[in-house]
Amino acid sequence: NVNPGNNLHVSGLSTKIDARSLEAAFAKIGRVQKASVMYDPHTRDSRGFGFVTMESAEEADAAITALNNTELMGKTLNVEKARRGRARTPTPGRYYGPPKRYNGELYRFSLIVNFSDNLSS
Repeated sequence: NVNPGNNLHVSGLSTKIDARSLEAAFAKIGRVQKASVMYDPHTRDSRGFGFVTMESAEEADAAITALNNTELMGKTLNVEKARRGRARTPTPGRYYGPPKRYNGELYRFSLIVNFSDNLSS
């Protein structure tokens, strides 16, 4: 899944920023296809980074030039081409969340994946 050149990884985001304000910042430079902020699935807090897909590679290059090392909502942005063309596909199976602590003891819940369909020869 190679990045066609129009997908940007944006880090150093303020925890207060949402996809709409991220999109607005990039829309001043060029046409935005999609903007997304990554959130922690359990706390719902921003993880401080996101992705912006511009209409063209040229607009993505212009956004890097215009916005990299600039300030947005009190934080300095780092804008670079994303390594992948799109987000990763979620891991299959059931996720039981981060390790849980009870009385100081660490308990792990396992990821259950059914591989039996792939084992038939």
